[in-house]
Amino acid sequence: SFASHAAIAIDNAQLFAEAQQNAARYRALFDVSVALTSSLDLDKILDVIVERCQLLTGAAAAGIFRADVEAGVLTYVRVSGVSGEFLRGLRVRLGEGTAGRAITERSPVWTADILSDPTMALSTDTRILVERDGYCGVLSIPIFIKGEPYGGLSVYWWQPHTVSPAEIEVMTALGGQAAVAIDKARLFDDERSGRASLTALLDVNKKIGLLAPTDTLLTGVAEEAM
Repeated sequence: SFASHAAIAIDNAQLFAEAQQNAARYRALFDVSVALTSSLDLDKILDVIVERCQLLTGAAAAGIFRADVEAGVLTYVRVSGVSGEFLRGLRVRLGEGTAGRAITERSPVWTADILSDPTMALSTDTRILVERDGYCGVLSIPIFIKGEPYGGLSVYWWQPHTVSPAEIEVMTALGGQAAVAIDKARLFDDERSGRASLTALLDVNKKIGLLAPTDTLLTGVAEEAM
């Protein structure tokens, strides 16, 4: 009877702890959403995403990679917790490692220990960089914007780490928020660039309307074109 009561108490305690963890994750995701929607600066958005990836998962490092589908490679545009040499040197092929597979499979991909996992194909250069930085566990989430691959998110652990369903869920939610924020920032940049072009054209029209001397007019047109 005592053992039965103890089992119920332990089960209730575990459920309570899980509920608290879930509540904390949802609060953190809400905070991320507020942070991402408060800015249209792409650089700031990328910094926030990397920072919150580490915060939400407790990972030792995090990174954002971009996909060049035509070249068939991924390059990292932001990392935290790993060396600058890793950022500059890593060129992952599509289908390679967790990041490359996440893009081709369009789903989260993880490994508890990337160097000893036979399902993780790594080039010689990639393996050397991974061995040098020393991480083991990796989780990668793809980011697609309007159906097209933008890149993705990766988090790293320095010890072998079995990724939990909760970590996959949180990172997937963060990847969705990142896709919306990045898309808005790119649209804003395109709109701002378009407005600048229209302004330059209006200035050219004004100069033409003033019937300025030919040399002055051509110089003005060249300046606006630049």
